[in-house]
Amino acid sequence: MLMTGFKMKRFSVWFMLMVAFASVGCTARRGASKEEQFIPLERGMAVIQSTPPDASVYINGALVGKTPQKKLFLIPGTYDLEIRKEGFGPWKEKILILENTVHEIQAKLPGFSPTDTPVLKRPAERLY
Repeated sequence: MLMTGFKMKRFSVWFMLMVAFASVGCTARRGASKEEQFIPLERGMAVIQSTPPDASVYINGALVGKTPQKKLFLIPGTYDLEIRKEGFGPWKEKILILENTVHEIQAKLPGFSPTDTPVLKRPAERLY
């Protein structure tokens, strides 16, 4: 069955509106912060900062980027978060991501203790 001109225009407008709404995939909510306003549907957002900055961020063992202000949009659930930087101990935590929620995470990496760093031994030198 072929569509007449009016039905075709109405269908085209309806189809374009559906495609536009489907492609946006974000919601703007009143009273929410700028970050919270555009969280993809059915996702939560993790904002990760670390001391010291420029540390590697791993989610469930996969490298996802570096700090500071690493914003991750994640499906709600539990994740193993690990933050590492050379010269510092790793920071590990299980995090629970909830739908349409911003989770701010501040990680302070522990420094290595003297027992963790290798000691270089040099042969004794003669002083005379």
